[in-house]
Amino acid sequence: MELDRDLKFDIDKSYDIDVTVTVEGGVYFGRLKLSPENITLRISGDLIQGRTFGSVELKLDFVECAGFSKNYLLYNLHCVYSQVAALEFNPDYIRHIEIEYVASYALIFKGDVEIFGFKLFSPVLQHWIGYTEKQDEIVRDQVVGKRVGIHAPLNAIDSSEFNITVDGLGDVGVAYNIRASTSVFQFNVGVNFPPYFQIATDERVASKDVMELYQKAYSFLSILHGSDFPVERIQLISGGPIHSEGLLYYSQPELKRHQFRTYSFFPLGNKPRLDTSGLPKFPLDSMSVYFSPNYAFSEKWSKYLKYRRMLNVEERFLGYFRLLESLTFITKGYLDPELLDKQIKRIKPIMVRVFGSKKNVVSFLSGIPRFNNSKYNTAKCILEFYKKIPVDLRKYLRLTDKDIESVCKLRNDISHANEYFEAVDDMHDKCDFIEGLLMIALLQTIDIPVATAARMIERL
Repeated sequence: MELDRDLKFDIDKSYDIDVTVTVEGGVYFGRLKLSPENITLRISGDLIQGRTFGSVELKLDFVECAGFSKNYLLYNLHCVYSQVAALEFNPDYIRHIEIEYVASYALIFKGDVEIFGFKLFSPVLQHWIGYTEKQDEIVRDQVVGKRVGIHAPLNAIDSSEFNITVDGLGDVGVAYNIRASTSVFQFNVGVNFPPYFQIATDERVASKDVMELYQKAYSFLSILHGSDFPVERIQLISGGPIHSEGLLYYSQPELKRHQFRTYSFFPLGNKPRLDTSGLPKFPLDSMSVYFSPNYAFSEKWSKYLKYRRMLNVEERFLGYFRLLESLTFITKGYLDPELLDKQIKRIKPIMVRVFGSKKNVVSFLSGIPRFNNSKYNTAKCILEFYKKIPVDLRKYLRLTDKDIESVCKLRNDISHANEYFEAVDDMHDKCDFIEGLLMIALLQTIDIPVATAARMIERL
């Protein structure tokens, strides 16, 4: 077991901590285990006369635990084990209770913390950011400048790579955590400045809403990187006393070997020191769109990640298709809608007299505008979106416009459990084709031009 005084709570490491849990019947011992695989809390204690535990809930929104020097808020807990065993009957009836919960995530506090955002540390950020002028500036400052972090305050240089203000949220950006390090025994002195992605909110964030804000940021970075990625640490931005601090810990899905990639799907490209890729720069204004509280497509980004993690190619294909269908949906009428509406109003009293049922006539006529707007089926909607892609960039997609009908037929066959045969390679090609279109459509929702997004598809 560990005392939590000096623990860093890196997400890729495991921790085993003694805690206490207060319930209506008293204070009970708990063993909190944080690991990349799971977050578990096992509560145990003796039940004697005048000391009860209360009811064992199968699902809890949150539980608060107290450690040696930190408090832990666990969220979305499910009971996976419970047992009550009799120990003695005479002279007193004594029982022992054990309960184990699995939690989705934990907030870890030291002191009285008010949350105003977070900082995300990950080795992937260096690949997404690339080699920039800001990094060169920090290095030069160490060689001939103010020697940041050793002989000068840590704020002696602006460590921000970029920072944008999002209306209704706060500031979003990337900065460098400049830290001095010296060791006589290791004959070492210098400064490290690993990057971090941060959201600093204008208003206080409720504890229960922190994970949702983090997941939105993770979805954004994961899609731009091109895969899930390892997260080292999530430090909460505190508005409390100087010695207060907060951390977020959650269990990450195990990454596949190919997900430890050293290049990103859509790199940042902000003031590069050396630009050897020739790729478009990610427009910072698009970040303002994505993180705006009014952005309506956040759920589609997170759903894309869930589908991308599916091992079965058919399930991925159906998931991608559903998202693409919703993003490319357009209506096209057979007839002029205004003229049609006039004719419906004119003919309604005639039909009521002929058929004798006003209710049925009104119900029938109300469905005509909907039918009139159904000229474009799913295949036609996807084709119209495909046509927006510049001709010279369509080569980055696995298939062409001639394959859209067969792709839609495959989707219908799988959805309706029809008999079908699809070669493995063809199945993957169709899945990749839909994914490529979906990526272009998702990026278009944050005002990235189709031509820019299509230029990146070959990097998927």
